[in-house]
Amino acid sequence: MTQLDHLEECAQRSSDYTAEVAATAVSALRSMDAAKLDKPSNVSASLPASGWTLDANDTSGYPYYYDLAVTGVTANDVAHVNINYTSQKAALECGLCPTNNTIAGYIRFFAVNQPASAISIDYWILKL
Repeated sequence: MTQLDHLEECAQRSSDYTAEVAATAVSALRSMDAAKLDKPSNVSASLPASGWTLDANDTSGYPYYYDLAVTGVTANDVAHVNINYTSQKAALECGLCPTNNTIAGYIRFFAVNQPASAISIDYWILKL
């Protein structure tokens, strides 16, 4: 066997091995993609002007709360909420808290006062 023959054989084996590694990587990536968690999707909702509960024992400065029903949400999830542009004034006027809590089946919103009009929002639930 000549040196050139030996180099050609090494190159061929290297090429075969590279193809095998690439095929394994593609298979692993396909498996990971199939197992990916659901991507959160945007949901539009409204926080009504009525139906807020006054917590007389509140010490946070946000004595009113509203529980927005959300199927499948748990206390371990995170709700990312955006107030729609058209509802910014109503949210500011009632002192809507910039944070919220998730509890089983609900996103809980807090406010200084009950809103005078409905507040339009969009939310995403992040499963942790």
